[in-house]
Amino acid sequence: MHKTVRDMFGLESFEGAKVVAGESGLSNTVVGASLMEVPDVFPYLERDTLLLTTLFPIADDAERMDDFIARVYECGVAGVCIKPLRYIGKIPERMLQQADELGVPVLELPPDANLSNMANQILSLSLNEYIAQLQFRSHVHNVLAELLLNDSDVQALVERLGVLVERDVCVLDKDMKIMCAASAAGQLFEEGALADRVDPRSMLERRRKLLIDHSLYPIVAGKHRFGYVYVLGYPADSNDRISIDIAVEQSAILLAALFLKTDAVFKNQKNFRDVFIRDLLQGKVKSPIEIENKTKAFGMSLVFPQPVICLKAFTEDEIARKEFYDRAINTGLFDEWYAKLGDRLIQRVYLVYFNDAIVVLGGVADEDRLVALFRSIMPDLIALARAKSVKIGVGISDSCDHIQALDMAYAQAMSVLKTGGALNKQSFVDTYSKHRVFSIIENVSNVDTLKQFVRDKIGVLIDYDHKNGTDLMETLGLLIEGDLNYKRVAERSFIHYNTVRYRVSKIEQLGVGLKPGRDFAEVVVAHDCWVWLRALEDME
Repeated sequence: MHKTVRDMFGLESFEGAKVVAGESGLSNTVVGASLMEVPDVFPYLERDTLLLTTLFPIADDAERMDDFIARVYECGVAGVCIKPLRYIGKIPERMLQQADELGVPVLELPPDANLSNMANQILSLSLNEYIAQLQFRSHVHNVLAELLLNDSDVQALVERLGVLVERDVCVLDKDMKIMCAASAAGQLFEEGALADRVDPRSMLERRRKLLIDHSLYPIVAGKHRFGYVYVLGYPADSNDRISIDIAVEQSAILLAALFLKTDAVFKNQKNFRDVFIRDLLQGKVKSPIEIENKTKAFGMSLVFPQPVICLKAFTEDEIARKEFYDRAINTGLFDEWYAKLGDRLIQRVYLVYFNDAIVVLGGVADEDRLVALFRSIMPDLIALARAKSVKIGVGISDSCDHIQALDMAYAQAMSVLKTGGALNKQSFVDTYSKHRVFSIIENVSNVDTLKQFVRDKIGVLIDYDHKNGTDLMETLGLLIEGDLNYKRVAERSFIHYNTVRYRVSKIEQLGVGLKPGRDFAEVVVAHDCWVWLRALEDME
């Protein structure tokens, strides 16, 4: 506990001293002592020190005597001890008035007071207190470090911390949510037990005041902040905080070490798990025994049937693309987004970077709900890219019935990304089930045959767009998708209905029929072949 000016009266060398002014400042903290041996002592004064003086250096300087108390007040001294009679008859009334106004305690010392002995006793008192603090810090460190060395978890450290500070404590994550909490008796609280005492909104406000007290103390390692230690019932009196602050500081250091260790183990396990998932997506692992052993080892829970989802950022900026993938995988946002699916959510969602895309496993098998989900979060995904003109594509495969079929589902999802990238100028969410013809086109071994077919059926439109900078091929795609409904095409392309009619007329003038029938069916196939060929060029 910090010593105050009032505590100095308990020292032998202060016998006979009395307070003559500034009594309101007797609770000021004293951490050391200074002797006034020169007139301009103020640059050498440290905060919370007790100044001992006979006023000899300034006794004959009226101006300095008049502003003496104001100057020491500016220096933040704890108080002033003055030994009169030898160089001044009595302490000037001006000093006493200023001391009362500013709350600077002035102690009048007896004629036989030995200033050197007084300074030594004050310093010894401070030194003893500092040694006691070091011993307590060492004790706390040893107690908690022993738990850490014995491979104890966060709960064990928090339990012991509660006992050490004799208060309820908890550890919060970066979002100010309770990870675990323990009572002053070292008993863990059940989840939700402190909800009324640890409100995330009030914690966010308290976080802005971290430098004021240690009731909320950050758990930091390097530039990484894992969370916070929070002490409930944090005392208002600074003297009562000393041991608590020491214990919290030490616990935060050791918790950071524990989190670093856990994080390193998790990353190492995740690396091996990601390799396993990539092998599954490539069809390299087919042995049921190997699959079962590895899913257990990595704690994976995959429920079938389920689709594979591939997500890609279409941009030439490699740095922006990489940063987008890192944020998408490491921020935990997918867990929050998938939670919108409600009770059908599988416990874990797995994300892995593979072939310049994010592969998502887990979730639900309901295609319509997945499409609705990704369309609803598309603005969040675009915002996550933090770059201009980035197109985000989401490809969803058919549901596969077992884990050995993930490679086929992955190929479907990537196929949708390829064609979707060529088909859509803007961000998109698409499914393999709506473009099954592409699986047939993929298996045509002679690409030149596809190119010739496209040239024969819709080559005039491609040439016209290229020569005139028009979008007739885009309009054709919208007409196909909209079942030749002009109104629907106008709404989807954000152009006027009459503009759609004009473009349709131009397409027909160029010799491409748009009336339902066999000819139009071949136009549809030619358009899909063109999309596939464009996607193939983009991938090369």
